[in-house]
Amino acid sequence: MKRKGAKFELSDDVNTWGYKLVERKHMTQAIEIFKLNVSLYQQSWNTYDSLAEVYEHAVDKSSAVRNYQRSLELNPKNDHAIVRLKALGLGRAGAGVN
Repeated sequence: MKRKGAKFELSDDVNTWGYKLVERKHMTQAIEIFKLNVSLYQQSWNTYDSLAEVYEHAVDKSSAVRNYQRSLELNPKNDHAIVRLKALGLGRAGAGVN
């Protein structure tokens, strides 16, 4: 459907679905839904930010950092990613992260 119509957009609906899974503590499934959203919308800073957030909830720091950093590459003004990277013990760019 996305190939047929450039205006076809599901990212908000997929994000909502993922967050509902997080609320129900279905972290593995939530991660897969957010990964799907990233694969569908690879240029959306918000999809990476959301995936990073769920990785952070799942206590996967390196994956959270990697996705927050990608979100910042796409949107250097993403204050949420900046705050979360600092909370994870990193500066804005996350220097020194594997």
